[in-house]
Amino acid sequence: MSESNAAPVSKKPLDTPFRQQRLPAWQPILTPQMVAVLFLTLAIPFIGLGSVVLQESDAVVEYVKQYDGSGVSSELESCKIDNAGLCNITFEIKDDMEAPVYLYYQLTNFYQNHRRYAKSYLADQLLGTVYQSGSEALAYCDPLSKNGSLILNPCGLIANTLFNDKITLATTSGTSGHPKLDTTGIAWPSDKSDKFAQPTSYCKKADSGSYSCGDGVKTGTDYEFAKVSTTSSVVGGCLGSVCSDSICGSVGLPDGCKGYHCDEPDYYNCNAGYYAYYYPEDDYQQYLYETFPEVVSPLEGATNEHFIVWMRTAALPTFRKLYGVIDTDLKKGASITIQVEANFDVAGFEGTKSLVLSTVTWFGGKNSFFGVAFLVVGSICLVVGIALEFNLLYNGPRKAGDRIYLD
Repeated sequence: MSESNAAPVSKKPLDTPFRQQRLPAWQPILTPQMVAVLFLTLAIPFIGLGSVVLQESDAVVEYVKQYDGSGVSSELESCKIDNAGLCNITFEIKDDMEAPVYLYYQLTNFYQNHRRYAKSYLADQLLGTVYQSGSEALAYCDPLSKNGSLILNPCGLIANTLFNDKITLATTSGTSGHPKLDTTGIAWPSDKSDKFAQPTSYCKKADSGSYSCGDGVKTGTDYEFAKVSTTSSVVGGCLGSVCSDSICGSVGLPDGCKGYHCDEPDYYNCNAGYYAYYYPEDDYQQYLYETFPEVVSPLEGATNEHFIVWMRTAALPTFRKLYGVIDTDLKKGASITIQVEANFDVAGFEGTKSLVLSTVTWFGGKNSFFGVAFLVVGSICLVVGIALEFNLLYNGPRKAGDRIYLD
């Protein structure tokens, strides 16, 4: 059939109720009585939910003590880095605190949500890839990828501004048993398993910035982190320094291993004793345990949970991050003393540091905002609904179609 004899193409929609907009519809007529009932109906759930949420918030027992920055009390002046930087902070328990009791640190005026700050990290490096100098992937960490000639591992602004105050449980009184500050299990399980790992490979050549090393990736024992438990007689002479090749060989590690003594097992989450460990390309990399030795042990490195918690950036400039958990009830009249060794300077950004001791409920920590907001909205709906009902009761509804309302 020729084009001249073809049927003309019609743009008319199909003759269906949907295409022709003939579907049945219902539009409510909002009478004064219906509006009043609607406001009163909304008031009930808002007031009820607000009361429950506010009650749960009030049930949280929380104590906050600022120990650095402008406005710190005179008794905690020694906590400031400008002073001794070492102090004890005592919490007097005035209401029973049922386990688990959470210890947080709180910072103010610290903008982790700044775009340049939040994007300054290299995901593959956090997952164990060691990059050589000149790798274009390090541009993801701008403006902080090196310390002199050493590549920061991990690099970036987030990783290298880690909160590094050393916080330990010093003493308690009036408590049953021996309370312990547990710093394990504070990070999200998905973060621990999927986002952070010790070195497992080496990117031997500069890549295109797509994280791919191509054929240049190197794997094997010379390019992955390793640790072994040993004795003081083996590594006692090379603690924190490079051991001899014979010592490294005797414990089954590549040349360039180092010794480590875990003398604070509760703080560094390791079994007390002596270890030998190995990091690849250590002469050209500055690893996390070398940047923050006061809070990160070489046995954990980038899998340290305080570091993982810090890497999940906060949305607001005032934020709290979980530091540890006390799995013992703290009864009224008890006291708990936290020792702080201050290393994190807040003067540069005019911020403050605080410790927060708190319980939680099913709704979370202490936050009265949502409860108050629900109550305010519910109260407004209630007042408006009652006002409309009284108006209808005393004045009655206006007469429909009365022309006097058109003047």
